[in-house]
Amino acid sequence: VANILVPEDIKSCQSADPTLYEVAQQYDLDVFPLKDEYTPHVNFVLMVDESKGVVTYHPVQSRVQLSMGRPPSNEAGAVIEKRALEESDVKEMEMRVAEVDLDLAKKYGLQDEEEEGRS
Repeated sequence: VANILVPEDIKSCQSADPTLYEVAQQYDLDVFPLKDEYTPHVNFVLMVDESKGVVTYHPVQSRVQLSMGRPPSNEAGAVIEKRALEESDVKEMEMRVAEVDLDLAKKYGLQDEEEEGRS
């Protein structure tokens, strides 16, 4: 289930105070892979910045399909607050990046033995 959240009070979301959000719509969320594990990307999103004369592209790994929106169920709101990253957060992000970054893969010992022989 995916929810669209809207701030209960617009002014509170512009401050550092915790913001209370209300669910405006609910959707069923289906994710379909567009890329097999060992094949190259074939689906891309092109972003054109006419003011800078630049086009960038980003690979798309999956397609998301949402159902028709429906009114939310009566669940309690969620409090979202800003906080500084902790060491565990940084490590988790680096571990994800290490899947595609050879230097971080070496740092965390994730490099395959085959790859070590090639480098």
